[in-house]
Amino acid sequence: MTAIIGTIGIFLLTLFGVLYSLLGYNMYFQTRFVEFMSAKAEKEGMKSEHTLKGERIFVEREEKRSSRVNLYRHGDEPLPVLYVLHGGSFTDQDADDIDSFCDEMALRVKAAVISISYTKMPVHTTTYPQEEITEVVQYFHAHAKEYRLDHDRYVMLGIEAGGYLALLSAVMLVRRTLVPDGLILLDPFADYVGTSFVQAGYHPGPAALLISGPREKDKKLMEYADVLSNGNVRSFIRRLFTKSELNTLIRGESLSEEQKKEREDLMDLLSDLFERMV
Repeated sequence: MTAIIGTIGIFLLTLFGVLYSLLGYNMYFQTRFVEFMSAKAEKEGMKSEHTLKGERIFVEREEKRSSRVNLYRHGDEPLPVLYVLHGGSFTDQDADDIDSFCDEMALRVKAAVISISYTKMPVHTTTYPQEEITEVVQYFHAHAKEYRLDHDRYVMLGIEAGGYLALLSAVMLVRRTLVPDGLILLDPFADYVGTSFVQAGYHPGPAALLISGPREKDKKLMEYADVLSNGNVRSFIRRLFTKSELNTLIRGESLSEEQKKEREDLMDLLSDLFERMV
């Protein structure tokens, strides 16, 4: 009996050692494991099909996992496109979290709104998500007729982390001759990248930079705003006089009457910016 217990113990220790080696030292298996856990969590956090206001689409990508997007449109005629990239500090949130916002934008601006649930950290770090976003835009450009899109007119709207990724993706798209008509960046994450793009003459434009009160203390964001407004990029810089965080207003859940008014003003501004750009 003791020998059997010992054999089982050795087997379990050996199995643990093999698994530890695969996950601890092999990047391929680490990535596959994290992707599996991320996909499971993503599925659990997704809205059900009957509660989602948009149409869920999975964009197949060669040798990579497919990208999940939500498409919103009202009307049958070919429509310009507004790509939306959610916030969440690169690690949180999902396209489904801003489902109502995207549906309302589609109604207001008479556009096809495509909300991209890009891959977040720690599954993949940059440059993976901006490459993913770029490939999604390329896909819909190639299938514009199928989805009834006027893809010669498109704008990218990014919120916080999504704003940063919108900027990086736009630069990639310019290099692939799919130049966006404009960028709308809401409280984007800022480092030296945006400022460097302006100084080097690579910044895609026109660009609208919207900054809420709390983010005015972000030195890198304000430096980016200053360089953008004084550079050769056609830009619109606007401070948003909102008492609430932008993500709260955009998600639109359990808002007070004052917050509803702030959200309405924000939606009006976004609609106006989109219509100016396309």
